[in-house]
Amino acid sequence: MKKTNLVSILTTFLALSATAFPDTLEDKAKKIVIALDFKDMSTADALKRIEKLSGVKIKYTPPASDTARITLSLRNIPTDEALKYVTGLANLKFKYTADSVEVVPQ
Repeated sequence: MKKTNLVSILTTFLALSATAFPDTLEDKAKKIVIALDFKDMSTADALKRIEKLSGVKIKYTPPASDTARITLSLRNIPTDEALKYVTGLANLKFKYTADSVEVVPQ
């Protein structure tokens, strides 16, 4: 097999494998860069804002005891890092599912 044919085959394989194995939600959250500016915002509202800015679906049902207020300003930060800050400030954690991010108590 000629060298050019092998290069062509490998290039085609790599291009096809990129579409055959799309990014996971976690991969997307690491790539999507956002900016946040929260002033005395509820946890639920902060998570809704991250969801709107990033396009990453976030599931969160605030408990009745949720009184956390978040003041935070972040620029050029990946969505997963923004989630770490917000959930950490509210004493929550998050986990990835197949189609969303679930925010749960620590």
